[in-house]
Amino acid sequence: GLPRYESSVFFRHNKVQKDFSIRLIREKYLPAMVTIDTNLHYGMLPGNIGYIHFGEFGMPVSFYANQLKKILGQLGDAKSLIIDIRNHGGGDDQVSRYIAAQFAAEKKLFMTVRKRNGPNPGDFGNMEEWFVEPVAGHSFSKPVVLLTTRWTASAGETFTWAMNTQGHVTQMGDTTAGGFTDLISR
Repeated sequence: GLPRYESSVFFRHNKVQKDFSIRLIREKYLPAMVTIDTNLHYGMLPGNIGYIHFGEFGMPVSFYANQLKKILGQLGDAKSLIIDIRNHGGGDDQVSRYIAAQFAAEKKLFMTVRKRNGPNPGDFGNMEEWFVEPVAGHSFSKPVVLLTTRWTASAGETFTWAMNTQGHVTQMGDTTAGGFTDLISR
């Protein structure tokens, strides 16, 4: 019955995200935006710059595989892309790695995971290395700007890590929320 307490001063003073609006993007910058669902939008900005918004990575990999094939088919000739995850609520780390691979130019290590697997504080399994690597013949490796805010969390953060290993990606905006976890399914 106790109220939620945020240890972050930022989140104590900012209860609602105010620095992102998909409606504003549509009205001011991208009137021909295509909406696939409430968390996936795309379109072409003036100057041949593609735009993709991911609000979460909560759908199965197969959903993103089908949608990204269509999206990148339409935006593949763009001279650059903006990937917007400013209101990213999270999802599945496997999905974030799959999507990052669509924009990878080279194989890079982006995180290591070691999961606790027993009752004692020192009970850990083997170290697991997570790599992002290009999808043969399909990766978009032209300049990419990745937009983040303090509201980018969880799988949005592992996606940010993977994307930041690539030399053609520039992250812009605020730091991410610092609220990620690699969940263990049991």
